[in-house]
Amino acid sequence: MPLPEMPRILYGTAWKEVKTTELVRIAFHMGFRGVDTAAQRKHYREDLVGLGLQQACKELGLHRHDIWIQTKFTPMSGQDPTGFLPYDPQANVADQVCESFINSLRYLHPDATIPNVRSLLAKYAVRAKRDTEEREEAPLQEVYLDSYVMHSPMNNLQSTLQAWAVMEALVDAGLVRYIGFSNIRHLV
Repeated sequence: MPLPEMPRILYGTAWKEVKTTELVRIAFHMGFRGVDTAAQRKHYREDLVGLGLQQACKELGLHRHDIWIQTKFTPMSGQDPTGFLPYDPQANVADQVCESFINSLRYLHPDATIPNVRSLLAKYAVRAKRDTEEREEAPLQEVYLDSYVMHSPMNNLQSTLQAWAVMEALVDAGLVRYIGFSNIRHLV
């Protein structure tokens, strides 16, 4: 059973660069049970966060349900276009969010078997099932994120709402527990 609520404080992983793995490991040894990161190589290293979580959990005997993992989808306006990108910038918004999410799962759950995200979305997404009376409830997957946040708005309201719809579908599919916004002044 996952943590019933978000820990009061999360360990933030921005600007830790190559020290990220060790600093995440130390934070968990000091009592942190939640981490915040983003799919934005410009300021974060999700891959190293995942390794730090893996090491800390092994050393402390923690399981996935004992920790809180929060990451963010970052639009192109927040990415370094000359560096690593977690998605194809030419893809449509839905595919950008989905590809970024899949990469986040891979990085934050090293050595885990990543579920078929697109298949789960097709099976459980509410928008796709809205007109049917019976809708199968998706169980929480073994590999999941506790919180998935939109790091900043897309370049227009329509794109922002499209990204949000995919994030809602990730909740419907049991891949994410909570979704939210960050750095958004207004939506209209």
